[in-house]
This record gives sequence, structure tokens and C-alpha cells, in this order.
Amino acid sequence: MATKRDEDPGVGSFYNNKSTIIQEARVFNESPISDSFGTQEATNLFFGTTKLFQNKDAALRQMVYLAVKELSTTAEDVIMVTSSIMKDMQGNLDAVYRPNSIRALCRIIDPSMVQGVERFFKAAIVDKAPSIATAALVSSYHLYPVSKDVIKRWVNEAQEALNTKPTSSYFNPISSSGWGSRSQPDQQQVLPSTTFVTQYHALG
Repeated sequence: MATKRDEDPGVGSFYNNKSTIIQEARVFNESPISDSFGTQEATNLFFGTTKLFQNKDAALRQMVYLAVKELSTTAEDVIMVTSSIMKDMQGNLDAVYRPNSIRALCRIIDPSMVQGVERFFKAAIVDKAPSIATAALVSSYHLYPVSKDVIKRWVNEAQEALNTKPTSSYFNPISSSGWGSRSQPDQQQVLPSTTFVTQYHALG
């Protein structure tokens, strides 16, 4: 059996360095925590981060959207990445980052653009995937203060999403047979309601 030598390259060598971890962990004791970015710094970082849209890695794309959301309040000209976000919003229907794209879009568009993306949000609200519907409902909630007249037209879709009955097909088969490796038919399995989850997140 092959064994991993200490000199083998890889991320494991970093995580096994106890002194490095302890030293880096001191940053959590700083006050205030984290640095504040100026407008120009945030703008440069924002557009530098958006270049990662060229990478197809799903996990990386989710982190990119996290950065986009957080920097959008400080950076300038953020609406320039609208087209990239819209591609993800309409693209691969199975992409795990579709909810992230919906949440990010509502952060960067201005009130005059809401009507232009109305049909995409309406479709997302009634999407069969609870994660998509939830993201669209939360985004609608955040857009309401700046575009009340447009958001009010989405009430039928919102009501349809809230009334949708949850289906067990959304859950992993492993979870339906219990947390262990063996099925437990004698124990009653209670699946959480996706409707309740959607209602909870819709509150913001």
C-alpha cells in the first residue's frame, strides 16, 4: 500500500502545520475584525474577482458570488457584470450556483432595471427547485422598497410558490431511510417541509 510521505506536495502539508495554524488564528482576536475597503479598492477587487466567471468550477463560482454581494455596496459600476450573472441565472438548470446568481443580481441592479428582469424573477419564483424559489422570493423582498409597483405584480407567483406542496423527491434517498448506513423501516421518518423553509427565508 502506498503511503504519503511528508515531502509530498499538497494542501495537507499546510493544515498539518500546527504552529502556522495557531499563528494565523490570532487574526480572529483583532478588533475590529476585518479591514474596510475604500471605494477604489473595492472596485478593483470587485472586477478582479469577476474575472473568475471564466472558470467553470461550481464551488469557486459560489465564492465569487459571495464576494460580488459583499463588495457591491462599496464598489462602483457594479451593473457592468449584469450580463455574466444573467447567463448563470438562465443557464444550466442543474447548476448549484443558480440561487447565488439570483441573490447577487438583486444586489447590483438599480430600480430602473427591475422591470427588465421581471420575467426571469417570475420564472424563478415558481421554479420546482426549492433553493431557486427561495432565492427569488428573498430577492423580491429586498427589491420591494426600491421598486414597489413592479414587485407587486409578482404576487400571484409568490402565492403559488408558498402554496406548493413539498415532494420527497427533493431529498436524498439516504436521508429518507435514516442517517445511518442501514435502513430503519420501523422508525417513522419525518421529512422537513420545503414550503415552511421557503416561507421562513421569504421573510428575509
